[in-house]
Amino acid sequence: MEQKLLANATVTLEGKNHSIVKETNSKGEVQFKDVPPDTYTVLVTKEGYQEYLLPQPLKIHKNKKNNHHHNIRLDPIKKDKIIEKDTRTLIIQTRVSNAEVSLVSLDSDDGETKKTNKKGEIIFKEVPFGNYEIIITKTGYHTFNKDILVNSNNKFTRKIRCKLQPILVEE
Repeated sequence: MEQKLLANATVTLEGKNHSIVKETNSKGEVQFKDVPPDTYTVLVTKEGYQEYLLPQPLKIHKNKKNNHHHNIRLDPIKKDKIIEKDTRTLIIQTRVSNAEVSLVSLDSDDGETKKTNKKGEIIFKEVPFGNYEIIITKTGYHTFNKDILVNSNNKFTRKIRCKLQPILVEE
C-alpha cells in the first residue's frame, strides 16, 4: 500500500490543559508555533485514510526550544474494507446540577445537548472518534468551552472535569 504525505489532513494536539487543531498545507506539512507546555497526544486524520496516532506522547517544555519533526504518512483505506466506527463513553463532570451541556462534533457539526443530574454529571454514550467542543451553560455562570479529542488513546469511559465559574456581581 502506498503511503504519502497529504494536504488538508487534520493534525490534532490534545494535552491535559490544551487542544490545538490544524490542517496540513499543500505539501502535507503543518507547523505549530507557541504551543503551551503540556504533554500532547498527536492524531493525524483524513477522510479515506487510516488515522495515525503518534506512538509516544509529545512533551512540550517551558523555556526550551521544542522543535519536533515527524514525517507521517497515512495508508489509504481499502475500498472493500468494512470500517467500524469506534466509540467511547464520555462523563462530563461539572458539579453544577441542571447545567446544559452540548457536545458538538467539529468534524461534522452534529451535536447533542443534555442537562446535568443532581451530582452535576451527564453521560454521552457511543461518541464516535473525532474532534468535539463541549459547551456548558447555566444561568449565573460563565459559559464554559473546551475542545477535546475522542480517540483510541482514551479509556472506554472517559471522565472530563469542567469547572464552571460563577458570575460575580458587585454590589
